[in-house]
Amino acid sequence: MRRIIVPFVDRDVVEKLGANKAKTPYYIIPENLDMLQFAHWNRPELNPNIPGENRTHGQNWLYVDLIPHSSWYQSVRENIDLVDWERIKEMCKKRVAYRCELCGSYPNYEQKNYLECHERFLFDKDKRVQKLVRFVCLCSRCHYVTHWGLSAILGREDIAFAHLMKVNKWDEERVHTHVEHRFALWEEKSEISWNIDISILDSMGIKQVPNPAKQSL
Repeated sequence: MRRIIVPFVDRDVVEKLGANKAKTPYYIIPENLDMLQFAHWNRPELNPNIPGENRTHGQNWLYVDLIPHSSWYQSVRENIDLVDWERIKEMCKKRVAYRCELCGSYPNYEQKNYLECHERFLFDKDKRVQKLVRFVCLCSRCHYVTHWGLSAILGREDIAFAHLMKVNKWDEERVHTHVEHRFALWEEKSEISWNIDISILDSMGIKQVPNPAKQSL
């Protein structure tokens, strides 16, 4: 099948070139069109078995997972091009049959609860290395919990609070205690200047690209 994977920002471009929209994020290229026009998006699907990935890291339980302030703007998404990030997201969702790995829910578009890809890191304080060790498929609500600080800024803290209670079967006091503990840990980690290791991308055949935000730090 002449199928390509297309990030949202490029969809108008490929449609003008004649590609036909399929199930997001895919487009089908008609037989009468030259595939060379679509070379930028014509990349193979990623192998779900990533060498070096530890899919047991963090287990499949829901917790607040804040990125240290000193590591902001250095995520995988900000160090690769958008087509490769789309490939990673699709691989992440497809290998778990399009369900959230933490709460087991399927996407619900009417409720604006989608499936997203989250990066989990292993922190070595002695070496000051923050190493990417896993990709995990999360629904939007589990992602709100994971990125609690951002959710609070965007007015989603109540949704995150209720979802964490429901999924982990915790009472309000335990949620408050957990969040306080995770923010204390975040403050501690944010005092360290971490060396970000996303070399797992090499085993996936994905090239890193210059990150303007990182260069300006």
